[in-house]
Amino acid sequence: MRAALAGLLVALACHPVAGTAHARPRCEPAPPSVALELDMKPAEVSRARSMAELRREARKGPDAHQTGLYQVEIARRTEVEVSIAQSGDRLCVAVARVKVRVETPTRMIYVASEIDPTSCRYRVTAEHEHQHERIDEEILRVSLPARVEALSGKLAGLAAAAPASERDRAVRDVHDRAQATVRDLFVEVLAERQRMQLGIDTPQEYRRLANRCR
Repeated sequence: MRAALAGLLVALACHPVAGTAHARPRCEPAPPSVALELDMKPAEVSRARSMAELRREARKGPDAHQTGLYQVEIARRTEVEVSIAQSGDRLCVAVARVKVRVETPTRMIYVASEIDPTSCRYRVTAEHEHQHERIDEEILRVSLPARVEALSGKLAGLAAAAPASERDRAVRDVHDRAQATVRDLFVEVLAERQRMQLGIDTPQEYRRLANRCR
């Protein structure tokens, strides 16, 4: 099982908001809207690779008995829109909207080509790799949406007052901190995912699967 994460800066949009002529804008914006888009296709099952090829993919030693592999690429793209309220020579720069897109352009389950697809060994190998797939479903499809939505309050706290003369710096700073906030969440989520995935790749689990076909 192996995963890759790609984080891409996609958009920075600024939305000026008019302020009163004399009062400084209070930099206490409403929480931004936060949306998550998921594009996760079911894993495709393939027998196109041998045990030796799967060992290399899994980065296992030559003595490893690699009969299956779950392989996924997790790509993330984050768009941040920033609002600007101005009163006189003062600005309030805040996160207005965040959209996070997560997709799995590559998602495969490999069962070694040497294994008879009608055999018990094939069945238990495929079942084990589907367990890895279900962990990703639980983490990304079930758990992640609420965790992304919960970022709204933290993102609202990134609002910053600044002189109008420092508009570009303030916008970039708020934008970059919003990107970092989303990135930190995904570091946490992927670390949790890795722990769960490794939790089913144990000698005890492999022995249990082997015993089912005796």
